[in-house]
Amino acid sequence: MALASAPAASAQVVGARWAGRAISEIEYRGLRTLADESINFYLDLAVGRPFDPAALNAKILEFWEKRDLIDDILVEAEEVGAAVKLVITIQERPRLISLDYQGLDKVKRSDIADHSDKERIELFEGLPFNVGELVRLKKSIEALYAERGFRFAHVTFERDDVSPTEVRIVVTIDEGNKVKIGQVRFEGNEVFGAGRLQRQMKKTKKSNLLTKIRKRDIYNPATVAEDLEAVEELYKEYGYKDVQTGEPVVEVIARKDGSEGEGRKLRVIVPIEEGSRWKLGEIQVEGNEVLPDELLVSVFERPKGGWLRADVIEKGLKQINDFYRNGGYILADIESEVVERENLVADLVLKIDEGDQFRVGRIEFEGNSRTRDRVLRRELRVQEGLVFNSASLRNSLLKINQLEFFKLNEDEPVDVQVVHEDKLVNLTIKGEEAERTELQFGGGFSEIDGFFAQAAVSTRNFLGRGETLGVSLQSGRFRDSLDMSYFVPWIFDRPQNVGVQLFDRDLDFDLLADQRFVRKERGAVVTWGRSFHLFEGLSLSYTNSTFEDFRSQRFFLDAANPEGELFEQGFEFRKSSLTTVYRYDSHDSRLEPTQGKRLVASLEYAGGPLGGENYFFKPSVNFAYTRMLSRRGVRTVGRFNVEVGHVRPFGHFDNGLPRDLFFLDRLVLGGESSVRGYQFRSIWARDKETGLTIRDLNGFATGGDKVIQTNFEFHVLLAEQFRLVAFVDGGNVFAEHQNFDPGNLRWVGGLELRINVPLFGAPLRFIWANQLNPYTGLRFDEVERFDSFDFSIGVSF
Repeated sequence: MALASAPAASAQVVGARWAGRAISEIEYRGLRTLADESINFYLDLAVGRPFDPAALNAKILEFWEKRDLIDDILVEAEEVGAAVKLVITIQERPRLISLDYQGLDKVKRSDIADHSDKERIELFEGLPFNVGELVRLKKSIEALYAERGFRFAHVTFERDDVSPTEVRIVVTIDEGNKVKIGQVRFEGNEVFGAGRLQRQMKKTKKSNLLTKIRKRDIYNPATVAEDLEAVEELYKEYGYKDVQTGEPVVEVIARKDGSEGEGRKLRVIVPIEEGSRWKLGEIQVEGNEVLPDELLVSVFERPKGGWLRADVIEKGLKQINDFYRNGGYILADIESEVVERENLVADLVLKIDEGDQFRVGRIEFEGNSRTRDRVLRRELRVQEGLVFNSASLRNSLLKINQLEFFKLNEDEPVDVQVVHEDKLVNLTIKGEEAERTELQFGGGFSEIDGFFAQAAVSTRNFLGRGETLGVSLQSGRFRDSLDMSYFVPWIFDRPQNVGVQLFDRDLDFDLLADQRFVRKERGAVVTWGRSFHLFEGLSLSYTNSTFEDFRSQRFFLDAANPEGELFEQGFEFRKSSLTTVYRYDSHDSRLEPTQGKRLVASLEYAGGPLGGENYFFKPSVNFAYTRMLSRRGVRTVGRFNVEVGHVRPFGHFDNGLPRDLFFLDRLVLGGESSVRGYQFRSIWARDKETGLTIRDLNGFATGGDKVIQTNFEFHVLLAEQFRLVAFVDGGNVFAEHQNFDPGNLRWVGGLELRINVPLFGAPLRFIWANQLNPYTGLRFDEVERFDSFDFSIGVSF
């Protein structure tokens, strides 16, 4: 008797003439593990009941489909006087005791399990064996191999009946060779050439060195489907609204020798029906009451040439949607319909269901076990009782993230509960504490300090109030420092801040060969600032410090006089300055951002009526831009930074001579936070043509009064704690008599590995750098100070 519906049909045929007679006996044949009582229950049979072939047919079908316990069933009926005897023969489904694989190399067994789980294939050891599920498993494995480029993988299986109730299955896989895409062709395209269409297909490319590295040369139906959507979007952006791409035809490109070994490639042929090109007619709006027609229609830019451009429509619909969401109409529904007219003109009809306006109800925080609610609440741009604004909510989350001591949940940063009857939106902002106040003892290495030891107590969230308190002691190769600081970001719950810093710093390093510079600096900085708008702020700081400068140089070194002659200079002076800073910063992280902009413009004024011996003004401008380049697969980030500055002395000494700049007031570059590879403060003013150092009257290298620095970075986010950074840095300083020349920069390229270590509060950086345009032919005492390998802790810009 056949499976599934066939047993039911047979029951009807063989038993139809005995329908209604009492069942005198039920005999089961072939049962090994199943009990007669179990089958009677499943089939709803009992001796003495009237025989109902139709009901039995339905129960057999249900038993077969839902229980997975049998492979075959045969029902026979025999007349016994006025009654009927049923003889039911059953072939039980054996139990799968083993499922083994042979030939696996490029794919793991766990990969097969994951793939079959997604397709809900029910074939498990210890459960009844189903031949149909084994066939599905075969197709699933071949599809998995095809996705990974092994398009000709072949799967077979062997069945071993260990006993009448047990079976073992061995799946054998011939993986074959990975077949790459050798050619992508289009048929039916007249509007766009093949090259333009191929550029739209980002994930399906002809095999070459670059596409092989990026794994874009493997035929994968899923990624091909994504690419074909991009091809259709290109047409729709130019008015071809009816474009259709057909199912790709995949062919094997025959090898010249006719063999089937390594080197076979695929030809992917994409059929295209371009259709006609349409122009945009009228834009009509229906159902709107809150926003006027004129406003809604005005968001659609008049497309170039009047063509029906999908990107123009999509952009306009998004802007209308934002209008409603930002006005509290969070359930507004905007549907668009393209209505065709004569002469290939199509009108756009917008059907809007505005719904009700919602206000912000209750705002709560979850996960801030230490940070006070008001510290987070004051960063919000949405308030209870006001009209809900989705853009303000997004900006609020970004502002909270910028605090860095309360980390929002990545998957669900805010839980939105809509209360329809009250027309309210309750918000629960969820995250976790990201940093604690703690005593730190540590050490490390930086280009400035070499190996150093440090002890620090620091927090950006003192007592959960969002205040910054820090005390640090550091001793290193070039610098010893003691810093104490306290910063209050909000005063009286207003967006204004106050900070104070006390410092004691000693700096001791070499300049050119046999030149040494020493500075002892002690002082304090008091800062007041005011935040306004979303990411902007203005600050004013006063610095008062005293300096002891010492520098020395040895001259006339030769075999007869190896010690040479020592020349020394010492200075003591006081610096008093005011610095005003405008800052705009929308970066999502202070240490490792993935998006945002930063603009910082500052002006420092020293001396004059402020007193002290330093008389100068120093303006500078810095701009940085960060953007996420790819979010799927391997995440990548691009960063750009540029900074220009100028310092100029003013006034005269008591003897009437014009004031000059002290050495450390001059501008220099070099170090892991400016132009990587160049040693700390080693890019000073040089002659453009010869590369020779520009020196002062005493033979010391001088910095410049003009500076430019630029940095380009490409980040690959390997994991949460790791980044690989490719960079190109450029920069130079220019002396007073030199023109500001962006074309005369020292260029460096290289790679950097960054590892975030919570202990240090900043990434560990392993830097490899290479000079791109070094000066050549310089004397030994003029050679640029450059290190190809470096290690540091901190950020680049």
